[in-house]
Amino acid sequence: MDAKRLLTGTVVGGIVITVLGFLLYEVILAGFFDAQMMVATRAAPIWWAAIASALVHGALVTLVLGWAGAGSAAAGLKTGALLGVLVWLGADLILYGVFEFSTLTGALADAALSALVWGAAGAGVGALAGKEGAKAGAPAAA
Repeated sequence: MDAKRLLTGTVVGGIVITVLGFLLYEVILAGFFDAQMMVATRAAPIWWAAIASALVHGALVTLVLGWAGAGSAAAGLKTGALLGVLVWLGADLILYGVFEFSTLTGALADAALSALVWGAAGAGVGALAGKEGAKAGAPAAA
């Protein structure tokens, strides 16, 4: 994978994760997740850190999709969803098991939502890879 594809996929994945994550966690399900927290949350998110996290996750999705050869939105959706649930189920369970951070319900719900968020990011990155692959396979213009 070249640097341009990694950068483009990172940005696309990061944007999808930021926007969809904001809508799900801060707007639609904010009350549910607030009730699951066992620690105080910040009055306002630190947005640079949240966006940096989304870009790191976008890079991870892009790298894994590249390694898996996922060159379509459907392949990206499947791979991204599986990656998201595995990464966040592992993280959420260690947080649940070691810290008084969240309830088990909150941990499992977060992992399930991560499948949706990372699946959408994977679909975007996969669609982009498919589009770039189609351009690369197209005959050169005369």
